[in-house]
Amino acid sequence: MKIIKSFTAIFACLLVAVLLVSGCGGGGGGNTDVVNIRPSMCPGVVSESASEKKVIFISVNQPGIYGYLKDGNGTTVLNSELRNNSLANTSERMVEVSLSGNYTFVYRVNSEEFETTAMIDWTILPKLRSTPVPEWRSDNRTLTVTHSGLDNSAYANFYLQLYHAAMPNSMYYQTSASQGKSPLTARVTSSGDYVTVYVADIIEGDQLKGTLRYNFGSIPMY
Repeated sequence: MKIIKSFTAIFACLLVAVLLVSGCGGGGGGNTDVVNIRPSMCPGVVSESASEKKVIFISVNQPGIYGYLKDGNGTTVLNSELRNNSLANTSERMVEVSLSGNYTFVYRVNSEEFETTAMIDWTILPKLRSTPVPEWRSDNRTLTVTHSGLDNSAYANFYLQLYHAAMPNSMYYQTSASQGKSPLTARVTSSGDYVTVYVADIIEGDQLKGTLRYNFGSIPMY
């Protein structure tokens, strides 16, 4: 009987130790440190050929985060749920909207919901000085995009994103950010058709204040 009681006590101690190490609740994989979470929400414009569309860009600096956008009436905006960007190690979404006003970005960390609200106004955004120009060179498998920055010389991070043409939500490659140097360059090692996007993220201090994107459409890279 003493042996059984001793074994039970040892088992209970081991179980407690495992629970302490692995964490309790919220998916069982350990909790996310909320202090390190940085949400972003800003106006953006996506250009393609002669067309432009207004968007709100929402993101959290960690993958696997659930979140969405609400309008000023508290209604969830259609198709606003965050998606993983594993190459940037973020959860993000470009949400197409048309009206200025207050919007609320809702995101969930460790089963707890957080909100950040901001006035979205596209008139504050600068313009691209000129249309960026892509060039694919098959001899060295390099895509270069020549650009001339923003019309008000605002500080921005410039980079390229390449998506699989057959799976437009699946990113193949993202270049490192450049602070204005031209051209931007991406070396593509796998042949295929890739939708290429030029990105200019406007930065003030350490905050993302806006984003401009130019979608070149599908470019054959063979």
